[in-house]
Amino acid sequence: MGAISMTVVRRRARLRRALLAIGLGLAALLVLSVFWLFLSRALAIAHLRAQLEQLEERREQLLAERAHLEELLRRKDDPAWIEYLARKELGLILPGEEKWIVVEEGR
Repeated sequence: MGAISMTVVRRRARLRRALLAIGLGLAALLVLSVFWLFLSRALAIAHLRAQLEQLEERREQLLAERAHLEELLRRKDDPAWIEYLARKELGLILPGEEKWIVVEEGR
């Protein structure tokens, strides 16, 4: 009977070691899972912050463009502005003025 009880003791010891190994494995898996979750969330937050920064830059550009367009809209009925655009964009001149076009010979 002594041999049988030693076998039982050994089996129980092996069982305890196996359960301990399984428990440690599960604990390690839990720690790794929490670490992975933290890392993935940190990367997602960093990505979202970069996107937010890009969107804020784009917003500033659009606000500047809007201010420029509003300024052009305010000027639309200003006779001096209309004359400026007619001269610059269309090349128009007032009656009695002469327009000179300088042509350089090919170099």
